[in-house]
Amino acid sequence: MELREKAKKWLDAYKSGDPNGVDFEIEDVAAVVAEYLHGTEETSAKKKALEDRVELLHEDLMAEQDKRRKLEEALRASEKACDYMGSQLTEARGKISAYEFVIRCNGVSGAEVRP
Repeated sequence: MELREKAKKWLDAYKSGDPNGVDFEIEDVAAVVAEYLHGTEETSAKKKALEDRVELLHEDLMAEQDKRRKLEEALRASEKACDYMGSQLTEARGKISAYEFVIRCNGVSGAEVRP
């Protein structure tokens, strides 16, 4: 019988009120405690590895958020530049229309100007 099975039977017997029903020696108790402690160390190592991984992921997240902030600033600057260029284009179209009118008039004013 394996140690784990033996320990489970002893625990079941203990819960039912008869812990003497299973032969469980001090060496078995020591082995169970040692296995538990070894498992705890292994769990601690896994926990430490996970904490380190979480820390690295947090650093990556902060770096990505910084990149996102910079990209959003660049986007806002580009939108402002586009708005400015749009207003410049509107102004240029107005000037072109005025120059077309001047050319069409050819120095004549009033009813003689053809559309």
